[in-house]
Amino acid sequence: MRRAQEIAAATGNRAGEAKALGNLGSLYGQHGDVAQAEDCYNRSVAILRELGDHESAEAVLKALSDLTLKRGNWLDSFLHYDRKLAISPSPTSGKSSRSGWPVRLKRLIGL
Repeated sequence: MRRAQEIAAATGNRAGEAKALGNLGSLYGQHGDVAQAEDCYNRSVAILRELGDHESAEAVLKALSDLTLKRGNWLDSFLHYDRKLAISPSPTSGKSSRSGWPVRLKRLIGL
């Protein structure tokens, strides 16, 4: 997958690069390399936001939040989830909405 990311980057295929980075993040996370996973996920999100693909960026941020939560780091998990909410458009206003963060925080800390 690293090769796919390199090829996508070299050919200017930003969407392909973001997808490959997201997949690499998943693999690194599955193998316990949280630092590498976070780097790949964050690079993927940056590209996706640059491309205006907010839905995919939200999915990657949720994966990053879930990864850090599984590793026992609820604060970082919350912060990643908050980044996701910051780009989630509200169904009524179309603006970003963070109204769901208290529920997520309660889940993260076990309340």
